Formats: sequence, C-alpha cells, structure tokens
Amino acid sequence: MIARENPFTATRMHSVRYKFSDGDSLRRLRLRLEASGGRGMIVGPEGSGKSTLLDELCRNFAASGKTVFSLRAQRLNSIGSLRHLLSQLRQASSVECVFIDSSERLNRIIWSYVRWRLRKCKIIAGAAHSPGRLPTLYFTTTSSSLLSSIVKELLPRGAEAPKEISALFEEHGGNVRTALRELYDYYSSADASLELPQTVR
Repeated sequence: MIARENPFTATRMHSVRYKFSDGDSLRRLRLRLEASGGRGMIVGPEGSGKSTLLDELCRNFAASGKTVFSLRAQRLNSIGSLRHLLSQLRQASSVECVFIDSSERLNRIIWSYVRWRLRKCKIIAGAAHSPGRLPTLYFTTTSSSLLSSIVKELLPRGAEAPKEISALFEEHGGNVRTALRELYDYYSSADASLELPQTVR
C-alpha cells in the first residue's frame, strides 16, 4: 500500500479530535483554565492524547482572537537546544497564550525560568506525564474502546474494523499512539490489505 493510501498516516491521525470519555468538553476545559488564573496542565501517560488535547485548546484560543504560541519542549542536551529554547521564549513572551507540550523534558530550574520569562502571558498551559508543575486541568486516559473508536474512524468507509483491538491495546500497555503506529506499519507493507493478520489481532 502506498503511503498516501494508508489509513493511519500522520495526516489522518492528526484529524482525529480528542475524545472525552467522562462527559467533559473543550469548553469546560477552557473555563477551568481561565478560572485557575490562566495556568494549568494536562496530565497523563504516554500515548493518551495529551498533545492532541493541548493542540485543540490552543486552536480554540486562537479561534477566539487570542494571540497564541505553541512550544514543544526539548531536552536541553546541547548549546544549540538551549539557544533554540531561548529564541522560542523571546517570541512567546509577546503573546497572550502559550502552550507547552512535553514540559517534563525541562528540568525544574529551566522550568522555573520558563515560567518567569512568560509571567506576563495571560495563559500558560502545558502537557506532562506527571502533575505538580501547574494546576492540573485534566487527566487523559486510554481504553480499548477508545482505541477501537479511533481505528474505526480512520479506516475507509465500509471497511470492517480489525478484531480484538483489546489485544493490541494490551500489547502496547495502553499507549494508543504506538498501537496506531503498529497499524500504520502493517498497512505500509507491500501485501497489506484492510484485514489484519491473526498476529496483530
């Protein structure tokens, strides 16, 4: 199967909206962030949708006319990565809302500097694996049914969803992102069809 026909390409997966499983909503999340003084963190394990939800929150603020800046944190293991962060902070300090993904990659000293540098911003929201750096806005979780619903959404209309998604979910320890990546790899194989082999099921 050629890449553009793969139902699990990055472009298609980026079109999938975050699925709230507890009756919450993006509107409520935004109101919670504003009520917490404009500071908050989306917390959850790897592959649970933190980045997806943070991106949607960023677009929501942008759509309402706010100036936004999206920053994906990198581990500062070189002079170049530190310079890149400082350059981003110079740009971000002049906007109203800053969204920081993968904030756990910044050690506590750098994180304190980031918060100080962005202190004039009305909104600072981030995503991290563990709580503590900012008030927790929302915990992202995964489930076999969540993975199943995403797979069904991505497969072509009329195609049957792969069976026993629960096994795939368990194999990846609940990490929806890596489970979807495995499906992408399968459909990228030359002889792949829209029916998963028994080993993947």
